[in-house]
Amino acid sequence: RLVYSTCTFAPEENEAVVQQALERYGAVLRILPVALALPNRRPGLTEWQGRHFAPELAHAVRILPGKGMEAFFLCLVEKCASLERNGGRKGRRRPGPVHGRRRRRREIDQNFRPAQIQNFVVSVANLSAL
Repeated sequence: RLVYSTCTFAPEENEAVVQQALERYGAVLRILPVALALPNRRPGLTEWQGRHFAPELAHAVRILPGKGMEAFFLCLVEKCASLERNGGRKGRRRPGPVHGRRRRRREIDQNFRPAQIQNFVVSVANLSAL
C-alpha cells in the first residue's frame, strides 16, 4: 500500500497525479477508502475543469482549510497484482538527479528541518488504522 498525500488543494497535484498512475498501471492498482475521521473532510474529485477522473478517486480525501488546519489531500493506493500481469510493462526508468549528481545522505540531513513537519494533519498513530 502507498499513501499519496500533499499539503495542497490543487487537483493537478492531487487527483490528476493519481489518475495518471491509474491510466498507466490501472490493471494492477486500486484506490481504497480512507477510514480516518478528519474535520472538513470532502471526497476526492472525479471531475475538474472538464477532465474526468476515475470514479474510485471519490475514495480519496480532501481536507478543506479551516481553523488550525491547512489544505490536505490523501489517497490510499494498493498494488493488487504483479506488473507482469499488466502486459509486461514495468515502467520506464526515470532520469537521474539533476546534472547526474546524487545527493549525499549528509546533504539531505542538513536540509531537513523538524519545524517543517510540525503541522502535519495526520499522525502516524492514526495512519496505522488504514
